[in-house]
Amino acid sequence: MRNSIGMRYFLFGLALLTVRGVGLAQPVIPSNYAAPPGSVNTGAPGFKVRTVQARIDANLPDRLARIEAHLAGTLIDPLTGLPYENEADLSLAGTDGYFIEPDVINYEQDAPWGALAGNFHAFSSPPFPDDPIPGIPGINWHTDNISMEILAFLELAAGKHRFGVNSDDGFKLTIGI
Repeated sequence: MRNSIGMRYFLFGLALLTVRGVGLAQPVIPSNYAAPPGSVNTGAPGFKVRTVQARIDANLPDRLARIEAHLAGTLIDPLTGLPYENEADLSLAGTDGYFIEPDVINYEQDAPWGALAGNFHAFSSPPFPDDPIPGIPGINWHTDNISMEILAFLELAAGKHRFGVNSDDGFKLTIGI
């Protein structure tokens, strides 16, 4: 059985809050959410990914409030009374704790061991191999109890835009910086 993987996506451009397929419809993005000119490196495509992981026996629930607390470092370990220690392997992360993902995101928690999951994988048509989640397996070599934050800036023309996200454990899309 898979344990919890949580994701919090921050995309400058769309706000969609959903858990298990229930969403909010068509928000309007205020113009004051635009990043100041020159504050974003538009020559560096991709995402910034931050991964946190609790110990293997934590058995964390798939709840957005839990994910938010885990990412904020305020999720309390009942065994110690302290926040869970991050077991994600951050050895390849930047000094800010984020990994740089230059490509499309197609993560699978067990990709390091050849697991195939979801709608897109090495044998789907067209093929799109699953990638391991940055920092996973963690320092204690397991792939469970993960929360992620993925940041991106989008340059959008005026008008309607449709975005898609797929996750088996829920997700939250928000806008703003």
